[in-house]
Amino acid sequence: MDEPEAQRSLLLMSLLAVATGMIAGTGAWAFRMMIGLVHNVLFLGDPSFHYDANVHTPASPWGWGVTTQKHS
Repeated sequence: MDEPEAQRSLLLMSLLAVATGMIAGTGAWAFRMMIGLVHNVLFLGDPSFHYDANVHTPASPWGWGVTTQKHS
């Protein structure tokens, strides 16, 4: 048996595509802000969302403790 195909208008499909893009863009922006927050808190001790990947990260107040850990 042939199943009937769902008919969707071009306008509906376009609106769904725009909504999907907006949701994905918002998720990407939120993920980028979360990366900035985690980076700044763990490396700099500063709870800030701003992170510019084109600028070198200054020296950490935690020193070498950021990259090294003592194993028992």
